[in-house]
Amino acid sequence: MLLRYVGINLIIGIVTMTIGCTSDNKPMTPEPSTNSLSDSGSAKNKELSYGYGQLYKTASGLKHVKTALHMKVESRTINALVADISGYAEQLTGQLEKLDRDYPALRIDDPGLPELEVKRRKAVVWDQVFLMAPIEGKTGKAFERALLLSQAGVLNNLRFLTQVIKDDEKSNPRKTFLTEAHTRLDDLYQRVVNLLEREYFC
Repeated sequence: MLLRYVGINLIIGIVTMTIGCTSDNKPMTPEPSTNSLSDSGSAKNKELSYGYGQLYKTASGLKHVKTALHMKVESRTINALVADISGYAEQLTGQLEKLDRDYPALRIDDPGLPELEVKRRKAVVWDQVFLMAPIEGKTGKAFERALLLSQAGVLNNLRFLTQVIKDDEKSNPRKTFLTEAHTRLDDLYQRVVNLLEREYFC
């Protein structure tokens, strides 16, 4: 049981690093002046804004995952789980859009990523599109396992991203929002991992 658990988490870790949306991908911005507190504060706010931008960009893609299931998944359990993931991702994007309207300093349309990183992520997305394709991609258990692993990787990234943004956030209302988001994402992540362990890594 322990080896199986370690194996699942190792695979999820690899998927997480492949997808990559955590704050470890630091945006290429000029270093703030050490002699200016206002410059330092401005740079910090920009970093926070980039974090919200990455959160929004990833959640925006995640909400469409349920459309991949129409022809390839018969499992009611997976359909229900992915519907919950897509539903919450849609809710999260709506909440982030409201934050964007309420706080002009936030720019959720800008994740602050270098161009090469943007291209890399697009390549990963297209690879997943071919995986999900009704004819060319995987089917059956292989497809379901790949789908769940990819969802676990994205959710793992998002739950850590919400945590690191919250740690730097000064606004109490936004901290509350991030705490709730982290809790929901963590719950969805654990549900995916538990299903993988129970049904796909025997």
